Amino acid sequence: MEIGANGPVAAGQINNGFPKDPRWDARKGDVPTAELLGQRQLDFLESWAADWSGGTWMKFAVSQTRFACLQTMPAGSLDDNIDPKLPILPVGEYPPNDWMMADHDSDGWPQHGRNDGIRKWRKAFAMHLSGDQHLGSTSQYGVDDFRGGVYKVCTPAISNLWPRRWFPAHPAKNALSGTRNSGDYQDRFGNHISVLAVSNPYQYHGAGLEGLRHRATGYSILRCNRETREVKVAIRQKGIPVVDCLKIASE
Repeated sequence: MEIGANGPVAAGQINNGFPKDPRWDARKGDVPTAELLGQRQLDFLESWAADWSGGTWMKFAVSQTRFACLQTMPAGSLDDNIDPKLPILPVGEYPPNDWMMADHDSDGWPQHGRNDGIRKWRKAFAMHLSGDQHLGSTSQYGVDDFRGGVYKVCTPAISNLWPRRWFPAHPAKNALSGTRNSGDYQDRFGNHISVLAVSNPYQYHGAGLEGLRHRATGYSILRCNRETREVKVAIRQKGIPVVDCLKIASE
């Protein structure tokens, strides 16, 4: 992605997905020459959204990663090279000075391409599923405002060398009770996203394999109701429930 970003937004000095100029406002990188989904992909999604033949009763859009950037690092970080070396916090602790990152590998950029894709998925009432070594989370997209787009589930990685985390410094509006990092956020690209749950790396202890547990590895289970189109989401970090269960509706 850094190759693609460097041409359209050279002023940001993008290297390995991250702007090296700390003064760069990532919201300015939404230039018309940058492309996320090609026209053939958008045309396919338009046709797919309208096609409910063959007994289709539910749809999911699957991609590598989320269409927003849910990632924080210690304030002053210009990339995530130190990510694997960051201390893993005890359960319940919260770092004092994280800030949001603008990772162009997140598909939160270019913003107009991200929004075009979400609008197509919304026509299909299709939840978005992804994975990779990105932060396990459940959220809802917004385009022009919060909560107008589809729901998003990013499953934790089974094996994870890069334990990304989400510890924004300031609480958000509409946060869930008892949580500090849920609610309505705009990422560094200006994208609207409502965070419902995240699987941050913590010092979970259980039946061994702590070195793996502490890197936020795990899996997600989605149970879909044919009649109501409701989806129950369960997220596990190596057997430890992170979310169990969160009920959301595909519509």
